[in-house]
Amino acid sequence: MEFVPDNKEFYFKGLCPYCKGDLTYTVDGMIEDEDGLWKADNVEAQCSNEPNIETDAWNDWFASHSDMPYVYQLPVDENVKEYINSKYRFIN
Repeated sequence: MEFVPDNKEFYFKGLCPYCKGDLTYTVDGMIEDEDGLWKADNVEAQCSNEPNIETDAWNDWFASHSDMPYVYQLPVDENVKEYINSKYRFIN
């Protein structure tokens, strides 16, 4: 088990289920494990192909990346959370 700061970013190449872009994950919720150590309870992803929100391209990107998130994005997020929790615990 590796101990990392609670603001660590995790990179996954080509993992976006919508466009195959790279995903960067941060942990935005933690829970104590059975040993009293902190593990991820919730993760948040950011796609490398996300354009600036102030551009016209953002609306198209958002529409394509919010299609059925429980079918496409959630399974990816849950697998990433499981992977993170299998290797890391957090210090703050």
